[in-house]
Amino acid sequence: MIYSCKFDKMPEIHDFYRCVRNTVWQIADRYNILIFVTDGKCHISCDGEEYDVSEGEIFFIPAGHSYVRRPIDNAMCTMHYIHFTFGEDFVQETVENLASDIAQLKEQLDREILRGETNIAYPDKVYLQNKNTPDNFEGIMKALLSINLFSEKRQLMCKLQSAINLSRILADISQKTLDTVLTDRTLRSIRIIPPHLKRAIGYISSHYSEQISLENLSEHCNVSKQQMIRYFKSAFGVTPVHYITDYKLSRAKELLFYHTELTIKEIALELGFDNQSYFCKVFSRNMGESPSAYRERTHNFVESE
Repeated sequence: MIYSCKFDKMPEIHDFYRCVRNTVWQIADRYNILIFVTDGKCHISCDGEEYDVSEGEIFFIPAGHSYVRRPIDNAMCTMHYIHFTFGEDFVQETVENLASDIAQLKEQLDREILRGETNIAYPDKVYLQNKNTPDNFEGIMKALLSINLFSEKRQLMCKLQSAINLSRILADISQKTLDTVLTDRTLRSIRIIPPHLKRAIGYISSHYSEQISLENLSEHCNVSKQQMIRYFKSAFGVTPVHYITDYKLSRAKELLFYHTELTIKEIALELGFDNQSYFCKVFSRNMGESPSAYRERTHNFVESE
């Protein structure tokens, strides 16, 4: 089973302890539970499914779900338990729907990155399976053992630090869940964006305050100028130089609106233009008004009734 929960606040830890057992335990807890098996193994029944959980694995039980933990071969099993809550309850996801949703989201992220957008719509959920086999169990255990709900030294931030450590753990498990869901077959359905194009967009977003030519962009990405033009034409329908200009102007609008302390000349220099006059010419040609007129209009706009 896979469950998701909106991650719009820090998790709250209600209990954290270690136990060594070879007994049967059955309960439905009011809190979400993570069981970290650090030695031995046990058998867990949850939501009509049966699981053998071994050392290096993590088992998740949503709040209110009944589970039964049994020993295997009557052997001892060492476990760390975390009981926690989020702002909302976890809800069950189907693998097919989740794979489709995440695949679409990955494609959307690529489009936003390629357009040079700064407010990228990353997922605001965590995704947990019942049985989780993380790649970095040692690192997860380090974060787990840093959780300290009752600090003997009376450290005032111990609750926040513990919530941060749990968030790191949830992020690692969630990423592994998504990696498991997004199979090669699912990923093949996503439009492939050439890595050279992604690298070019990254270079532009990091160097837009400089003068960027087609030549140095091509050299940075190790492709010919003709190939770079084909990449941009295919993805955006414009040349790299046109894209760079549009990107600089989108940043110019942000600076004009949010940073009124900057002069037009300072904004021009910040964006890598030779001088204020050339910047104003390019801005007016593309935006239909001068930078000063844009700043005046956007700051004195009154919505009509």
